[in-house]
Amino acid sequence: MVTNWDRALLYRLVEQASTEDAAWLNALTHVSTCERVESLLTIHPNVTDENISRIRTSGVRAREKHARAKTTTPETLTDMAGDNASAVRAQVGINIHTPGPVLARLSHDPDSIVRCAVASNSYTPASTLEELSTDPGVQVRLTVASNTRTPAHILERLSRHHDPQIRFTVGLNLGIPLTLYPVLADDSDATVRSSLALSDRTPPHILARLAHTEDGNTKVWIAANRNTPGGTLTVLAQTGTVAVRLKIAENASTPALTLVRLAEDEDREVRKAAKKKLQELGTPAHDPPP
Repeated sequence: MVTNWDRALLYRLVEQASTEDAAWLNALTHVSTCERVESLLTIHPNVTDENISRIRTSGVRAREKHARAKTTTPETLTDMAGDNASAVRAQVGINIHTPGPVLARLSHDPDSIVRCAVASNSYTPASTLEELSTDPGVQVRLTVASNTRTPAHILERLSRHHDPQIRFTVGLNLGIPLTLYPVLADDSDATVRSSLALSDRTPPHILARLAHTEDGNTKVWIAANRNTPGGTLTVLAQTGTVAVRLKIAENASTPALTLVRLAEDEDREVRKAAKKKLQELGTPAHDPPP
């Protein structure tokens, strides 16, 4: 298997090759290297047109495309899982038609890019995701935490992970069980709590609780979240910063009366956004609803 060091060395050798090196340059076109080396070979003056054509039709990029295609059969994907190029193996790991046992094998790939690809696949077996959730690569664990098909018991464990990045990513996952929202809302890290303000699935009562935060960014995201209760938006419109009020003025869940008040806001952009939203609702800015 070609390592990153090998690729870098090959690239330098090809880059510095002269006319005298034509023989081994053309021989190299028959070896699976990496897209960067192959791209350099296709523009090298000492590589034949025939070999350039072959790279363009069967090189790493072409194999990546084939491994990514929805029409590629499970049998072919199984064969391609042994490709020398990690970029190709990664595409096999992403493909939803790749058989479970093949995904399990790729989850042990030495390249973390391939393991991340497997961790992101909606059809990766639960047992494989369980194993990847303890992967030494943080990016792999983050990918497991973001996969909406990751089983609840794995997400529950990751929601207690010592790394706040992991807990933050769990909070953004639209597939987390409802029981985890209160847990993450009480997290000691403000960044983790803020992930719930960004999520489209966070229950209204959790957003109302988070609105008491002192963190300015979290308040802005709560103000923009369509799940935030109208009463909470009304309170934030009275006490929030310009950035908060602007998001409330743009929020489709903001009560009409609150929009009418914001249409008279001291900030020009807030007034403009509130009037635009009122126009969409068919409510005059100067005439508060009963």
